[in-house]
Amino acid sequence: MRDDGTLEARPKLAMVSTKSGPHVVLVVPDDRYFWTHRLALARRLEEEGYDLTVAVPDGEYFERIQKTGLTLQRIRLSRKRSAWTLVSGTWDLWRLLRRRKPDLVHLVSMRAVLFGGLAARLAGVEAKLCLLGGLGSSFISGGPILRRFLLRAYRWVFGHGRTQVVFQNQTDRALFLQAGLLAPEQSCLIPGSGVDLNQFPEQPEPEGEPVVLFAGRLIRDKGVVDLLQASQRLHRRNCRHQLHLAGSLDPGNPSSLSAAELQAWLDRPWVRHFGWVENVPERLAACHVACLPSYREGLSLFLLEAAAAGRPLVTTDVAGCRETVLEGESGFLVPVGDPEALAEALERLLLDPSLRRRLGSKGRALVAGRFSQSKVLEETLSLYRQLCAAAWLDCRELVESRG
Repeated sequence: MRDDGTLEARPKLAMVSTKSGPHVVLVVPDDRYFWTHRLALARRLEEEGYDLTVAVPDGEYFERIQKTGLTLQRIRLSRKRSAWTLVSGTWDLWRLLRRRKPDLVHLVSMRAVLFGGLAARLAGVEAKLCLLGGLGSSFISGGPILRRFLLRAYRWVFGHGRTQVVFQNQTDRALFLQAGLLAPEQSCLIPGSGVDLNQFPEQPEPEGEPVVLFAGRLIRDKGVVDLLQASQRLHRRNCRHQLHLAGSLDPGNPSSLSAAELQAWLDRPWVRHFGWVENVPERLAACHVACLPSYREGLSLFLLEAAAAGRPLVTTDVAGCRETVLEGESGFLVPVGDPEALAEALERLLLDPSLRRRLGSKGRALVAGRFSQSKVLEETLSLYRQLCAAAWLDCRELVESRG
């Protein structure tokens, strides 16, 4: 049943593909995230000969994904916080996996790992690639009882079949290893989804009053309130600048700003809200400093894209953010939840154009060396080849027998 009370038809199952490579189901419970972070991986998998089915919810980006020619499966597992979403989404995945009998299921995000892992275990899928892009608001803001429950659930998912877990930062990996949730050989570190350096060229600064850009959901866990307070302090010191917010409210998230709270900040003449933006390079070209004072990330793609575009960074000294910055060389790290320290770091950059340019160039080099999309895709494909080695052998033998 939909939110408006009307009945919702069960999602149709994807057609069985005639491709000859190993069968893979890629589960991403956010169609927009798939489009921005995992579309390049899906295209590369098809180029490599994998028989790929992408399982995503039917959101605003579903039709765009469909037009790429990928084999899609609608699922009801999404970012919505409701028991019905979790139960129906798990049911959809169980039906899909039982029918497709994939050689590998790739679960992207905490929600996909937990509930897709349950579906995979019930469907008898042995090989799982679990990507923990971040630990989520439930882990960050939830109490100790909820965190203990989540850790036990992870242990149950990881303890079945052939499971490889990908972390995006070393802090999260160490936490899981210390808790005994998986063996060291089951885990590895791959830094995010990578940045396409061609899409984010280094660009000169625009003329005019300096602009600080924030891009992300407008939730407290992203530090947006700390940034707004820091910006207000700077204006009281007569450090003139504009603050651009590129992101949307997240009403289903308990740490989201309300529309009234956002509007109260927008009454300040130096604060502008663009909503969620698709053309991130355009917004970066219009800014001088990129800032994300988040409380925790998997690995911030926005910060990496900003560094690639030659913008200095100001972010927090927490997992998923500190990895994107060379302290004092490509940006500045500040304590989490500290608007005054944030204001001081921003002020240094806002008042010194030559410092901004020097740090921005260093950031571009850092991304090119460690976080390029081509590098990340090769590391991810290496895991696919390991987990699907037996399936590739079967495929070759089948082709040879037909030949």
